[in-house]
Amino acid sequence: MDLKKTKEKEAPLLSRKEVTFKAGFTESKTPTHADTLKAVADQLKVSPDLVQINKIAQDFGSATATIEAYVYKDAATLNRFKPKI
Repeated sequence: MDLKKTKEKEAPLLSRKEVTFKAGFTESKTPTHADTLKAVADQLKVSPDLVQINKIAQDFGSATATIEAYVYKDAATLNRFKPKI
């Protein structure tokens, strides 16, 4: 998966960065959540435990997707803001 960062916003009150990527992929399906999480963590050089993927939206008719992710400063903050499902 080829990732290109398109937007990055610092959210100091929530102790996180909000990052948007454009992903290109060669498979015929949208990448899985686990694959996307690992690719974003590798791209930003952070632990996968600090990354939360909010959205993976495949662009209609193409092999690209828009990915929205939050990168937290520590695991305690991530657990506090992580949605309870």
